[in-house]
Amino acid sequence: MTRPRRPPIPGIPRQGRILHTSLALVMLVSGFALSPALAGSAPSNVALHVIPREILFFGAQAGVWTSVRLDAGERVVQRGADGNVAAIVTSQRAIGFSAVLNVIHEIRLP
Repeated sequence: MTRPRRPPIPGIPRQGRILHTSLALVMLVSGFALSPALAGSAPSNVALHVIPREILFFGAQAGVWTSVRLDAGERVVQRGADGNVAAIVTSQRAIGFSAVLNVIHEIRLP
């Protein structure tokens, strides 16, 4: 099965796509490293729970659990939650969750 080609990202040449994704990943992981120092006493409105083959996010404002299924062989590499956001980096993608918007966004990693 052949994967469909991704459309070009405006303003980023095809060769720069991997660099663009890698830069986003580095910024996400850097945020994990800084979050304990920045947390202070801010209340957390988000919860993150990982179970086999699934990631569960909870947003306190909406009071709703949202789930993301993991693909076969996909493993969690890094995870973190603080304030209103939670993020997970897996072997195949980076996934972010906003408790305020109750929205998940993911970026597939090459």
